[in-house]
Formats: sequence, structure tokens, C-alpha cells
Amino acid sequence: MTRVQVVPNGPILIDGPVRIETPDGRVVESDRFMVAVCTCRRSKNYPLCDTSHRRCRPARTKSLERSS
Repeated sequence: MTRVQVVPNGPILIDGPVRIETPDGRVVESDRFMVAVCTCRRSKNYPLCDTSHRRCRPARTKSLERSS
């Protein structure tokens, strides 16, 4: 069985290899053992994740830092 893990504020991780069909009909294949699929749609390598979500995440506010 293929394992799929949803990472909060991050990608969807899928045990590879995978074949992804995009809505426009493009096919992306990866033979890696773990594949990260972008959920923020900011990746320059979409549908594969390039960690753009890390750079685009909103900064934490001081009130949130105190409560953590």
C-alpha cells in the first residue's frame, strides 16, 4: 500500500515512485523513494515541491510567540 502524509503548512509526501497527472494533462514522473507534492502552488517546479512554502509563510507575531 502506498503511504501518503499531509504535512501541515507544507507538502503532501507520497512514497514513490509516482506518476502525477496535472489538470492541464501534463504528466510528471518521479522515481524518488519519497516525493513531495506542492500544496501552496508557489513552487517553480509545480506540482513537485521546491520548499517555496517555507519562504512565503507569514511571520509569527509577538503575541503568538508569547503564548507558545
